[in-house]
Order: sequence, then C-alpha cells, then structure tokens
Amino acid sequence: MFGTGLLMGVMREIDKAVQGELDSEQEGILRKLRQLHRAIELKEIDEDTFEERETQLLERLETIKRMRR
Repeated sequence: MFGTGLLMGVMREIDKAVQGELDSEQEGILRKLRQLHRAIELKEIDEDTFEERETQLLERLETIKRMRR
C-alpha cells in the first residue's frame, strides 16, 4: 500500500500544478484587462462592451482569489 508520505507528496505536486494554472490564468486575465482599457481609451469599443467584458474578467479574478483561500 501507499505510505502517508507518498500520498502527501502527490497531493503537494497536485497543489503546485493547480496553483501554477491559476497563476497563468490570472496573468492572462490581467493582460486582457489592460488590453480592454487600452481599447476603450482608443475608442475601439463602446462603453457597454467595455463594462460587460470588464465585469466578466473581474468576476473570474474574484473566483481565482476565492480558490486560493
């Protein structure tokens, strides 16, 4: 059977992988938010589009924050 130490090691590796994925997703969302702000400043999108997309991105960031608790 598997020892407790081995199981804990596997769990740590899984946690590390999940945290890495969350980091990558968070970086991507922040990049999209910067692009979104640039687009509204350059009048490439309207205010309604900006607000809709910004809300979606901020909600996803909040979800990631909750997952890290």
